Amino acid sequence: MTGRGNRPAGQPGRAGNRGGIAVLLVGAVLLGLGAANLLMNVTGPSDGARLQPGQSVWKSDGVVVTPLHERPGGLRKGDVVVAVEGRSMESWADALFEPGAQRLKWELDQTVSYTVIRDGERLDVAVKLGRYPLGAILAQEWGLILFALVLQLVAAFVFFKRPADRAARPLFIAASALLCSTMNWTLGLQVRDLVGAGGFWLYQAPGIGAFLLSSAALLHFALTFPQPNPFVLRRPWVIPLLYLAPYVILGACNPPLADRALHAELEVGLLLPCNVIVYETTPGRTVVAAMAPLAALGIVGDNAELQRVAEEADARLRAALASLESTPTA
Repeated sequence: MTGRGNRPAGQPGRAGNRGGIAVLLVGAVLLGLGAANLLMNVTGPSDGARLQPGQSVWKSDGVVVTPLHERPGGLRKGDVVVAVEGRSMESWADALFEPGAQRLKWELDQTVSYTVIRDGERLDVAVKLGRYPLGAILAQEWGLILFALVLQLVAAFVFFKRPADRAARPLFIAASALLCSTMNWTLGLQVRDLVGAGGFWLYQAPGIGAFLLSSAALLHFALTFPQPNPFVLRRPWVIPLLYLAPYVILGACNPPLADRALHAELEVGLLLPCNVIVYETTPGRTVVAAMAPLAALGIVGDNAELQRVAEEADARLRAALASLESTPTA
């Protein structure tokens, strides 16, 4: 028997129950986002190609596509799509950041005009939209998908058996985040996602966010399994710091601009002004700052093409900073 106010050994208290529910909610959100991206792909029209994950697909004037299975008269592996329905891919990419921009609405069996660069020649390709080739994705990426699914099942089993365990919770979050990012990564982006915007953000935001979350949760797990690390026991604030660092470095490279810069000067990758910093100085006051591209890229020397890229990047960054309530000095 237990006295009043006590609970049996091993049974979580109210705080533990709330923590377990929070972990479940985080896992459900992550898996829901991954499922939403999967559902949007398999139910929507597709050109049968994707921007191959893990490869350099952004070119100065378009994107490289890889058909999951080639169709006669359709897209081919290595085609660089430079325009869709007469509008350049750079213009479509810029419109991703404009909420009110006009977008294409694709339907099954619709024919869309792509302008591609193939073997150095520019040509128009009539692409008939069909179902997303999910079978081809599973055939190519089954090993990675199987690993993520097995890890999720193991983590779920451990968590539901021991929901109050210090290590079971970060393991469950890490597995859920990894499965979400794996689903997004294997599906990849399509040209449709760039001209329609919705698919692009459903791919990027959960994919990148889930990947970062899985990294933090895995580190959390390593610090608490099999026993909490003495460093963590003495400094418990380290754990929330893994997830909520007050100083965040955000990648802000525009892929077409970055690729143009690299084509103009290969070693400019050392100096690309891709970092925007966001940090809190006092409660309620946040500073956003960015490196000045003209100053950074000016180190490279006299290069007219690089100068034009730097000027365009500088103008875009300054416009973005000016739209904020308080404009920091770049």
